[in-house]
Amino acid sequence: MAPSSSINQKKEIIAAKKESKLKQKSIALRESEKKRHVARMDMPLGLMQLFAARRIKADQRRYRELPPQAWNGGTIQINGPELDFFDQDVLFAILALAMQQIDRDAITEPGSMFPALKTGGSANDSGTVELQTSMAELVKILGLKHGGMQEKEIRASIKRLSSILIEAKADRAWATSHLIAGAVGYGRDSIKIRLSWRLTRALLATGVSGGGSYIAISMQERQQLKAGVPRLIHALLCNFRFNNQNTNKFDAETIRKKIYGDESDRRILHRQRHAISNSLSQIKALPGWQ
Repeated sequence: MAPSSSINQKKEIIAAKKESKLKQKSIALRESEKKRHVARMDMPLGLMQLFAARRIKADQRRYRELPPQAWNGGTIQINGPELDFFDQDVLFAILALAMQQIDRDAITEPGSMFPALKTGGSANDSGTVELQTSMAELVKILGLKHGGMQEKEIRASIKRLSSILIEAKADRAWATSHLIAGAVGYGRDSIKIRLSWRLTRALLATGVSGGGSYIAISMQERQQLKAGVPRLIHALLCNFRFNNQNTNKFDAETIRKKIYGDESDRRILHRQRHAISNSLSQIKALPGWQ
C-alpha cells in the first residue's frame, strides 16, 4: 500500500470517528431537551421585541413593523399584527410538541429556497416540517383548562402567528416568509401546523458547532412562572444563557427596554421596574438559575 493511501485512510477513520462523536453528542442533547419539554426558537427572532407584555384585545391589535434586528451579516425584520405573551405561549407550545414528535433526521418538504440567506452546517436546509397535534395536546402543554373559550383563543393565536411576515436581507439578497407557514384543522382532534423554514432550521439544528443556532426554552420551567412578564424575561434570558454570556451584564434596565421598549412616564417606569424585579425573583427560584 502506498504511503499516501495509508495516510488518507487514517484521515478518513479520524474524520468518521469525529463525525460519530458529534452525532452521539447531538442525539444525547436532543434527548435531554425532549425530557425537559424544550421549545427551540429561532435565535434572531428571540432577540426581537416580538411579544407585548400585556394581553391585547382583538379590537385593539394594530399592524406594526418592528425595527430590523442585525443577524449574521444581514438583518431580520418583522411585519404583522401585534402579538402578546399568550401568543408566545402558543408558539412555544407548538415548538415543544414539534421537538417531541419530529426527529433530527426528519424528511423536510420545500418551503422556500433562498440559498443566499442560509447559514452553514447540517441545518443548512430550507425545507419545512409539519406537526400533527390536537387541541387537547396544546391545552395540556400550555397548562390551561379545557373549554371552548381557551380553544377559540388558541385558534386565533395560531392565525395571528401565521400572519407574521419575516423579511431577511443579506447584501443584495432578500427573502420573505411567514413565522408559521400555515395550519389546518378538523374539530378538536386533528390539527396540522407547518413550521416556517426558520423554525424548522432551529428544530433540526444539531446543537454542536456549525450545526445551526437556536434558543432552548424549557416548558417545564415556564409553567412554574406566572404568565406574562416573567415568561417573557425567562425566554430572553435563555438567549443570553445559550450564548454563554453572563446575565449580570444585562441589568434590570436593559431587560426592561427589551421587554417594554422606551418609556419616559415615571409612574409607568415604576410599575415596569417593579414587574421586572418580581419576575427576576421568580426566575431565580428555578433550579439552575441562582
